[in-house]
Amino acid sequence: MLQGEDLLHFVRDEAHRLGFSSVEAVPLDLCGDERLADWLKAGNAGAMGYMHKYGEQRFTPAEGFAPYLSVLSFRAHYNPPSDEQLPPTDGLIASYALGDDYHRILKRRLFQLMDKLKELDSSLDLRALVDTAPLLEKRTAVEAGIGWQGKHSNIITRDAGSWFFLAEVLLNRELAPTSPPGIDRCGQCTDCIDICPTQAIVAPYVVDARRCISYLTIELRGSIPTEFRAGVGNHIFGCD
Repeated sequence: MLQGEDLLHFVRDEAHRLGFSSVEAVPLDLCGDERLADWLKAGNAGAMGYMHKYGEQRFTPAEGFAPYLSVLSFRAHYNPPSDEQLPPTDGLIASYALGDDYHRILKRRLFQLMDKLKELDSSLDLRALVDTAPLLEKRTAVEAGIGWQGKHSNIITRDAGSWFFLAEVLLNRELAPTSPPGIDRCGQCTDCIDICPTQAIVAPYVVDARRCISYLTIELRGSIPTEFRAGVGNHIFGCD
């Protein structure tokens, strides 16, 4: 039976071979976040009704995702946007959305890793997640030590900024945290708040989705409200 350091050593070797930048482990019971309740109550989810569902999994994941006990949190880099200035008539697509669907790419990598783990230990129960379940993956990444949550609400690392995807594998093994939680290094900086074209970061660490370019160009089904059109500009899918 794969346990503790042996399991993590194998996972890290395989993860790097498959193109992940890092992987850390954390107990599932550390991955809830009660702040979500206030965010939802304030209406910040906009038309994303699904954010109000599966509360047990979002707030008490150890109960909501039983019998899983721990999470492996993965980081995979992607290329930041080019410095090339496009004509103002060209539509802007967020750099993470260029190329093949990252959900499929990362899930394929996770399935390969899971197959290897199952070959070594058939008693492992595993589940791969890539934005595909109500686990609060940013909270998970912070608790696992992948990075810290910036004032724009995304995860930041000192070596890659926020230019990476997150993915997870749930497993039925008790694993101690492999790293301390990410330390907030934003300090007094408010650059992300100041530069947001639609002023969607309404307070440090709080994004109002109803003002967010990613929400307005992906999640919202309907016309973009007039008040945000100048800020959205020529963005047609997402925002970097």
